[in-house]
Amino acid sequence: MTEKSEMTSSKHIAGIIPVSKVQTDIDLVLHPSMLPIANNYYAVQRSIVECSYMGCKTIWIVCDDSIAPLLKEACGDFVLSLTQHERAKFANFSNEMKRYVPIFYVPISYKHMNKKGLGVSVMEGVYASYTVSDKLSKWISPYRYYVSMPYGVYNPRNVELRSLVKSNDSVFLTHNGESARTGAHLGFSFNIRQFKHCSYLFKRMNVKSHYSVDKVFGDDIMINNSETYEIDYYHDISTWQGYQDMMSDPIAVNSDWRYCFSNAFKKDERKIV
Repeated sequence: MTEKSEMTSSKHIAGIIPVSKVQTDIDLVLHPSMLPIANNYYAVQRSIVECSYMGCKTIWIVCDDSIAPLLKEACGDFVLSLTQHERAKFANFSNEMKRYVPIFYVPISYKHMNKKGLGVSVMEGVYASYTVSDKLSKWISPYRYYVSMPYGVYNPRNVELRSLVKSNDSVFLTHNGESARTGAHLGFSFNIRQFKHCSYLFKRMNVKSHYSVDKVFGDDIMINNSETYEIDYYHDISTWQGYQDMMSDPIAVNSDWRYCFSNAFKKDERKIV
């Protein structure tokens, strides 16, 4: 799997959004990924916007079948590529520069259904994105994966981070010494070679373990040719206390972040389909 991808000229960055298998003390009818972080703006939408800014060509949301219809109703099947959208603002024919990123909803496979931890969802998303892309063509197999977790709230637009992801094997967002390697719900990227190694370890972990992201992707191979990117605003909303802290210091939502999910855009989406 590694050799095939690295020999291609693919520039496909796959966005992985792990929704299922989160540990939380928030007791709601809705799923925690649908917690509002602003008026009519949800945590899972922030993650989609982050992947769109990152230049991801596909976005894979890993979720249970029971919540997939709700997520699809809120997010749709496509999202506007915000990297292209920003460039189009200065072009003469802006509508011709619009690009759309497909969103796929991936279920948890039967063999991993009883395992706990967001690491399981990340692995499922990578398996699905590689398998589907490789069957279409080896030239579009992902060469990077970017993971955005809905349970961490921070600014999804980081222009410098985009170039770091493309030029380094792995990149970890950090905040006050915390990162995905320490259990924080912060974004990170990795290449196919690193994933292959982590997948090897994942298959040999104790089945009774809690497959948290830091445990699955905490191996030293993840820091080979790695870079970090410090952010100044971050809240963990996987707990009720963390959600309260975030609401007392809410994130400012940009109009472009809403435009990705606006009714006007969904009309264009139906024309594509």
